[in-house]
Amino acid sequence: MSALLLGDLSQIVLPRDLEMVREVAAEAARRGASLDALYEALAFDEPLALLELAAGPRAVSGAASVRAALPRVALMERHMSPSGLYQGLCMVAEDAVDEVLQVAARRHPAAGWLVRLADRVEEVPGRAHLEAALAHPAYPAICWAHARAGHRQALLGAAGSGRPEPAAALLAAGADQEALRAAARALAAEPECPIVPYFAAVRGPEVGELLAELIPLLRGGPAEAALREQARPLPALRRALRRRQRGR
Repeated sequence: MSALLLGDLSQIVLPRDLEMVREVAAEAARRGASLDALYEALAFDEPLALLELAAGPRAVSGAASVRAALPRVALMERHMSPSGLYQGLCMVAEDAVDEVLQVAARRHPAAGWLVRLADRVEEVPGRAHLEAALAHPAYPAICWAHARAGHRQALLGAAGSGRPEPAAALLAAGADQEALRAAARALAAEPECPIVPYFAAVRGPEVGELLAELIPLLRGGPAEAALREQARPLPALRRALRRRQRGR
């Protein structure tokens, strides 16, 4: 029924004809045909049918279906919890999973369920959430949540933003070496990044010895100079920096 794909719902009655609509949409998705017109018409007239096709228990599989559904998620969220909606979309998204996660993270940056969803479906769990939440007030808590979930690779990537929270969250999770690597990335991106205060807040003043291991990762330059300024409260770190200067 090509008329359906053009958004013509005049010949169907829902929910009676839902199975027929599902079959038409599934075949179109398999062919890679656009479902935009159909999903737009359903969004206007039959939002519950759209929800069934996009994220229900027998949702239409494939990127074409999910990409047609994503512009209508605000409407679908009125009829289904966001956590259930985006999980349903991810389950059938195939190669559009990253797009679903990006939309979910932009719309719900502080949502704890994104951490669990990332574990299930994301190639690098936590990456989309951390990127989307960078400017959100809950960003520190989000970093800590991903660290507790073991999403170390995503936090290492997030450290390239120049923020201290990914490195500090890794430290709080006991991932000391990853925390140092993240700290080096943060300082390379933003030499004024307050790594020392954040590390000291997590581990206490004895963190100076651990931070001494950061020095070789910085390879001199503005990052090391900034670290020297931050090192004043930590004698062990100051001594390591002086040894570094003498060794040059």
